[in-house]
Amino acid sequence: MGKDSVHSPFNNPKKKLFFIFLPLLIGAFLFFGGLGVELFYVKLYGVFFALLLVGLVLTLKEKLLLPKEFRLYFLFLLVFGLNVFWSQYRFATLEQLFLFTSGGLFWIALYNIYREFGQWLDKIVIVLGLLFGGLFILNRYWGDTQTRPWSLFLPFSGYLNHNNIGDFWAPVLIIVVYSIVIRPKKYIYWFLAVSGVYFLLESQSRSAYVAFAIGVYYLLKETRFVINYHKILYIFVFIGISLFLFTGSYKTVIFSRPYFVQALVGLAHNPFGVGVGNFGLISTDVNNWIFGLSGPSVAVHNIVLETFSGMGIMGTVFIVWLIKTSMNLWKKKGRLGLVYRASFFTLLTNFLFHSSYFIPTMLWLWFIFLGISQKLSLNEVKKAPPLLL
Repeated sequence: MGKDSVHSPFNNPKKKLFFIFLPLLIGAFLFFGGLGVELFYVKLYGVFFALLLVGLVLTLKEKLLLPKEFRLYFLFLLVFGLNVFWSQYRFATLEQLFLFTSGGLFWIALYNIYREFGQWLDKIVIVLGLLFGGLFILNRYWGDTQTRPWSLFLPFSGYLNHNNIGDFWAPVLIIVVYSIVIRPKKYIYWFLAVSGVYFLLESQSRSAYVAFAIGVYYLLKETRFVINYHKILYIFVFIGISLFLFTGSYKTVIFSRPYFVQALVGLAHNPFGVGVGNFGLISTDVNNWIFGLSGPSVAVHNIVLETFSGMGIMGTVFIVWLIKTSMNLWKKKGRLGLVYRASFFTLLTNFLFHSSYFIPTMLWLWFIFLGISQKLSLNEVKKAPPLLL
């Protein structure tokens, strides 16, 4: 047994109670972060909540460890803070600074309580998927035409051709599919899989389909752990590709993201950016319209280009952090934590094709997956919860 096991929080009744209550608290906060209301205050409270969580973890664990890449991320937050001062609309940039700061704090907290919280994370994500799915069905069949772009269950816009429920269910389905692989006779997961495919179909979200396919591919990459279940995983890859092609048959694929080109042209006109969260200024500027790509948008729908359009060349620090972090996690081997690594890359893929990174729940979950995945290693196998094995 390692030193970490000897000093496990579960040896102390009070700490054990805290780590039982903690999943409910984090789950509730993640739920409110997906409703799409009072976003400025949700993101601000997210900073306070994540700070409190880090403080409690420091008190209970007696030592706070930082991921190697956190120093680089901290530099990014410093640049982000400076970006507020040259932003054309400081309030919008400040709101996003709160979001990315709270995400970094969740990353630290979960990096330190990966073992205690890891056994609950799959349950929390699935329950959240069912809650948002239930709200989607209520609104779909008995609600009104209300739209809310940063909600996880209401239509993204008045065009009614995209709903974020699919983007959220992409990582949920990764957990469900992995659970089917390791527990094929647990039929509740097959029911959840059917439900997930339904939500993906209803969402009409091509970004969700691509993200889901990448997540399943990551599971397939670890051949020695899923070799007996290739057929199951290939079926889900086929489902993801089929949904993408079906939706692409009536939603333009190539010209549906003119914002990518607008962001690049806008970077040439604004080398230091216009402030994160202010892409609408670039998207509505006729000087950034080329090749007839004039569709306006409040977000780039790509987390990398969003950073560049907001921070300009100073956003390079975020790109370096993202590449370094992603490559290190992609190279990580072993079945331990595989499902959460796959979930991290599922969300990252989604962030490259949709603006879901501005939804608090999505970004917080991304950092939670990152923190737990980074800390897990092969020498922790004996201490890991069942889903992580």
